[in-house]
Amino acid sequence: MSISLDDMLTEEVLGPWQEACRRVFYPWMATQNLRNKWMGMMESDDPATAFCGAIGIARCADLSSAERRGIEKYFSGELEVPIPPHVLLAILLTGASPPANYVAGFASYQLQTVPARNETGAKVWTMLSNIIRHPSVPDILASPSRIEGITADCFEYLRYAHPCLDCTFFPPHKNPWIRALQIFKAKHRGDVPADMLQRFAYFMRVDFSREEFTRLTFASQNNLPDPFFGVQLQHPVLRRGACPSFSHTNPHREAIDYFSTDEPVCHAWRYHNPLLNYPWVFEMVNDAGQSELFACLGLLGGLMIGANNHPAFDCPAFRGVLPDHPAFAVSLAYLGVTL
Repeated sequence: MSISLDDMLTEEVLGPWQEACRRVFYPWMATQNLRNKWMGMMESDDPATAFCGAIGIARCADLSSAERRGIEKYFSGELEVPIPPHVLLAILLTGASPPANYVAGFASYQLQTVPARNETGAKVWTMLSNIIRHPSVPDILASPSRIEGITADCFEYLRYAHPCLDCTFFPPHKNPWIRALQIFKAKHRGDVPADMLQRFAYFMRVDFSREEFTRLTFASQNNLPDPFFGVQLQHPVLRRGACPSFSHTNPHREAIDYFSTDEPVCHAWRYHNPLLNYPWVFEMVNDAGQSELFACLGLLGGLMIGANNHPAFDCPAFRGVLPDHPAFAVSLAYLGVTL
């Protein structure tokens, strides 16, 4: 992105948004004055001005029909700004209303043209996960047959990891990782599961009181995988109690503040839902680095790139179920990972 375009995006979109909404309860809504301004900018003959207006609208929650039509029209044409497609997609996928026509076109084109067995291919697969799991992207990739190379199991796993999918009344899944996802996402928590992977997912939830979390994890400490202990010590409920309920497509300020720290569970939740950041923040959480975070993301849509060599899976509890991970075959076949 050029300096001038970057400066304009900051001056016309991100800066005013932060100034106007840093204390409002629903920051992803922006203000009506800002939304009107960005709609006007999108009609400008100046490519940079039109681009910044379109980005402003595409990052807002709860678009009107006119706003939705405006960004879909804009992104269906040829963009006249110097920005790489993968950078633009990252900006859109950290916003609240990425245009479905653009992200669907990107996914279809990239997966057909980019070699999978290299670093670029790994980035494409990671971006595909971000597209399928985005809370506001509609059902644009409804069939795995439309995505060359992705297995039905991997596609199902990514769909289960969608923040808005309620698994409460689904029958227990036969795959241990998807079953753990069901435990994590169920509307009601239930009892502590006996299975170790399911327990890990259970304690990544944030609907515990401090006292309840401490009591339950202490009682379960002999039946939890090693990476969980780093998660347990830094769990947000120990400092902030239970997270208040929120909408995944338009989270309020209290939820965003709750997940704003660097603890593994907070990172994982921001990976699970990118809208648990403020609108003026661009953050694409990845699954590299610390073992605790890698293990968390393995439950929430991570593609497990290099999992067989990652220290998170040195413990026998995870090593035994690693081959069952729905994305593991994809990483082996398409990203050049070998056992």
